[in-house]
Amino acid sequence: MEKKVKILDSNILLDYPQIITKTDEYWIIPMCVLREIDGLKLATNPETAKKARKAAVYISKNMDNIEWVIEDTKEKTDLQLLKITKERNGILITNDVALKVQAIVEGIATEGYSWKEDYTGIYYLDVNEMPLETYNTTLSNLIENGFYEDENYKFSINEYLIVPPPYEDASLGKESIFKFDGAKFI
Repeated sequence: MEKKVKILDSNILLDYPQIITKTDEYWIIPMCVLREIDGLKLATNPETAKKARKAAVYISKNMDNIEWVIEDTKEKTDLQLLKITKERNGILITNDVALKVQAIVEGIATEGYSWKEDYTGIYYLDVNEMPLETYNTTLSNLIENGFYEDENYKFSINEYLIVPPPYEDASLGKESIFKFDGAKFI
């Protein structure tokens, strides 16, 4: 069976660097993506810097699984990714919605990636059976501490948690939206 050619965007390597350990795929990383990751190692956000360093380690340990494409161009990273994917008749692996839309418009195959099969990027908190006091405590913990835990669910980095008003009562306000940064909800 021939391996599929897959071009990796930097957001995948930052959030899921272990993807390049999968030897059943043919990975291409453009130099513009590597430069982007390298630049993020000194990011002011410590979580982003940590993810960039971790991605660099995975890349260095899996160099044999990767083809490098060095483009001598001033084009933006997204444009280079689209161009390379089209030229190689590959699949662009990204969780960047705007880039996915651009790829689809240009007839380029794209896939997202997560460690979960059914990952959508959004988790809706079911508040309909929740007592109002529990709802208020949960929302308070999210707003004040960025904390929410579900023992049956593990959140992914950059996944959104949507908290609708209880009992779908519009008079109680509108939905609250939080994003998981890998440690807490912001």
